[in-house]
Amino acid sequence: QVILNSIGRMKIFTGVHLAKLMRIVRLIKGTRIPAGRAVVTRGNPGEAFYIVLEGECEVMGVDENGHETVLATLPGGECFGEMSLITGEPASATVRAKDDATVLMISRDNFNTMLSIAPEIAITLARILAARLANTGRRVIEELKKGLAGRLDLISPAELIQAMNVNNQTGMIAVQSGDKQMTIYLHDGQIHEVQMGDKSGEEVFFEFLSWSKGNFRFDPVRRDASEKQ
Repeated sequence: QVILNSIGRMKIFTGVHLAKLMRIVRLIKGTRIPAGRAVVTRGNPGEAFYIVLEGECEVMGVDENGHETVLATLPGGECFGEMSLITGEPASATVRAKDDATVLMISRDNFNTMLSIAPEIAITLARILAARLANTGRRVIEELKKGLAGRLDLISPAELIQAMNVNNQTGMIAVQSGDKQMTIYLHDGQIHEVQMGDKSGEEVFFEFLSWSKGNFRFDPVRRDASEKQ
């Protein structure tokens, strides 16, 4: 009953009928997390969907010098872990308890069951993810404007391109992974040219999306229309 009363007030369950919430609450397990303990670890497969019930959790990243940094703080009612369950990709960040926290956990199988019970939750999740992506994109662009180089093990190629698209950026991305070098020119967030040696086009771009290691730098240059391909 305590969990039922709590989730009924959370934004992730906004608009979900009480009868559905009563079914969903059976899928939820509450667990106490000591301060400093990781709930999700970057690079590990997603195991569950989490909602902060009490206390706060911190989303941790790594800066260009390899130092850990706090990307966001998640108070009660905020959720995390859904991206790995939706995409099947490993967790992109570590999330740990800032102080002693109580977290609600819905396993991978139960997550799918929850969405089948209340498909409207998927719409709310999509809005949350869109907002987070926009915030991530703005943060990446602000860092790049300072002239900092980026690493593909800190932001994936897909996240980098999406950040450029969301923020309507124009300029050249120079990427190096091992002995491979690539340039990507974007105009108002749209890809206009991808070049790697004497290769270009979609095939090269899809290869870039598969890279997990390498360095990149964004130069906010603007070409004349006659230079665009």
